[in-house]
Amino acid sequence: MDIVQRLPLVALMLALLFACGASKAAILSCEGCSYAAYEQTALAAGIGDHYVVDVRNNQLHRFLVQRPYAGEPWEAMPAPVDPWMQDQFVILEAALRVNGYAKTHRVEVSVDSPFMPGGFGNGNAYDIAYSGTARTQLGMALANRFASSSAMLGNVINAVWSAVSSGASSVLGQDLSILVVVRWSDGSQSTFRLDKNNLVVAKLEPGGSIDNEGNIIPGPGAVDNYGIYEGVWIFNDHTNVDRWLRNAAIYGIPVGSSGSGMSCGVVC
Repeated sequence: MDIVQRLPLVALMLALLFACGASKAAILSCEGCSYAAYEQTALAAGIGDHYVVDVRNNQLHRFLVQRPYAGEPWEAMPAPVDPWMQDQFVILEAALRVNGYAKTHRVEVSVDSPFMPGGFGNGNAYDIAYSGTARTQLGMALANRFASSSAMLGNVINAVWSAVSSGASSVLGQDLSILVVVRWSDGSQSTFRLDKNNLVVAKLEPGGSIDNEGNIIPGPGAVDNYGIYEGVWIFNDHTNVDRWLRNAAIYGIPVGSSGSGMSCGVVC
């Protein structure tokens, strides 16, 4: 294996952590490696202060790579891990471990769940996709709910939320995210994302609005995500047809053929 292969999630997040306050150091990844491989990873990075991260083995090592005397080989000298860095690593490792080392955690919330913010019980996915006000209000309410009560959803989601929203959340959260699937009483669903950029207001996912007949509802960002609406959508409920066409018109989704070659048909 390539011992200097970089792990995009961990190495990048921890590298940015240092840019936000801790002492400058290179962050390297060596997943599933031996201690000797950690040393070689640091040596391969050249002279300097290097951290080697092995999340799956819960290992974090620091090496100072230097050349004792001119003309001699470089040496990787072990050095104490910065306590702040160790704290961030513990939070990150715990979140990734309990989530199976996945970047995204998905949680479903029904309208009658104790976790669901109040005041939205009569809503549906069409309403949320259509109304910017309703969307923002629900996004803020979900973010606030996580901030105060994520433990209600269990240890896994609580650990992931801690990694996203901790003191280093603005850095850690760029790669960790939580998808919140709200299941409405009519059978439709709205999917929101909480991440580094959406800690105060959860954002509705493009293509994350599904009606009770399985059709993707046009919503914010539709023009930039034409592909997910291309095809033929089949409806048995004329109310859904009217709502779908209303949203398509608002968000610029053409019904029929367009100059771009995209075709979007509706069948009743």
